[in-house]
Amino acid sequence: MATLEKIEFIKIPKVRIIGRQVSHSMEAGVENPVPALWEDSFDDGSVEKLKKLPLVIEGCTIGWMGDFDGSILSI
Repeated sequence: MATLEKIEFIKIPKVRIIGRQVSHSMEAGVENPVPALWEDSFDDGSVEKLKKLPLVIEGCTIGWMGDFDGSILSI
C-alpha cells in the first residue's frame, strides 16, 4: 500500500486543465472503467502527448476526482 510522505499546497496561476473524463456508477457489480481508460490513453499516444506539454510546476502532474456522488470521475 502506498504511503503519503510529503504534501505541499501552493498557489498556481490560471491554467488550462487537459485530460479525459469517464463516468462511473458506484453501484455494486458495475465494472470500473478507469483501467480501460488508462490503457486506451497509453495505446493511442495521449499520455505521451500530455507529457510533452509544458508544466506549470516542474515535475508535477495532477489527478482529480470530482462529483463523488458516483456520477463523474475525471483523470
